[in-house]
Amino acid sequence: MMGNLGGTLEFSAPGGVSMSWRLPKGADEGSVRVDFEPESHSALDVRKALGFVSTLHLAEKVLLVVDGQVSELIFSERSSSPVGDPETAELVEDLAVIEVKTGVAFAFPKFPPSVLDRVWARIIRRILEGGYVALPNTDGFNVVLRGNGGETIERVLLEGGAMVISSKEWAVELFGETVFVGDVAVYHGDVRADKGQEHVEALRVGAGAGRKVNFRSASGFPGVIYMPGHPDGKETVVPESWGLTGVREHVGLSPHR
Repeated sequence: MMGNLGGTLEFSAPGGVSMSWRLPKGADEGSVRVDFEPESHSALDVRKALGFVSTLHLAEKVLLVVDGQVSELIFSERSSSPVGDPETAELVEDLAVIEVKTGVAFAFPKFPPSVLDRVWARIIRRILEGGYVALPNTDGFNVVLRGNGGETIERVLLEGGAMVISSKEWAVELFGETVFVGDVAVYHGDVRADKGQEHVEALRVGAGAGRKVNFRSASGFPGVIYMPGHPDGKETVVPESWGLTGVREHVGLSPHR
């Protein structure tokens, strides 16, 4: 669009970027306005858009050539959207990695999402990358007894210890999409059964079937979820932190415990 004072060039791109370039006719400096609204776009498109917009925001000047006319543009207006915001950048990268590795396509959520959604996005990403990640809001698990006793189950109920729970073809809901992760395991380093003696006595008299047993961490240490046999996995299950801006880590990973 051209006028007596110059022209305006407007365009939008996948990922939520829209730009308006003001091009002066004379020697005056032009300007560019950038808006970044990633909602509803795929994470991969948003990642590309965020990289482009972030690069523009770091630029001291932009030269635009139209029909041989060179215009030097400055950012006179900046979008109020969280361009360059670390929380957004982290979520974009996490979801983009999940999209690449699983084939799912997210509609990028309205920002900011809940803290728990951000944590789960990071967990799923790191599982797919071979990480060992602390589970949020958990320091144990529950099981239901089938009624079969024996020395092994009695020892577990009375003494506890390290346990691994496996799940085949594990899937999780995230931002309205079902993410199929595959085989995962959850490692609990040192758990104890609540009322273990009572459960053992019930098993010995044939009344154990259907009893719910609560296992809890003896130290508050979190469960650690990972993908067994991942080519980038480690030999020892050592939980990593989530590493998200503004999010408190699992209390069980605190160095002051």
